[in-house]
Amino acid sequence: MENLKVAIPSIVNKYLWGIVGVGVIVTLFSYFHTPTRFWVNLVINNFYFTGMALSGLFFLSLQNLTKSSWMRPYQRIPEAMMGYLPVAFVFVLLGLF
Repeated sequence: MENLKVAIPSIVNKYLWGIVGVGVIVTLFSYFHTPTRFWVNLVINNFYFTGMALSGLFFLSLQNLTKSSWMRPYQRIPEAMMGYLPVAFVFVLLGLF
């Protein structure tokens, strides 16, 4: 597995960036239109995704403690789920202040 690069066609790349742009616009509209609902939604979404990240952490630690060999090919999935934890920390700090 030396250089595994996926070539995304330019039209798909444009559509994906367009969807990201629409998401940013809708988020900003929600923030300025109904700020209370924006913060409530942010807290609920952060709680959900933090729970998913912590479940990945728990599952991976359980598999490492039991020394299960079947987990090796699937180990990257819980590790990727745990990648949200630093983002969740920033959102928690943003919500506190």
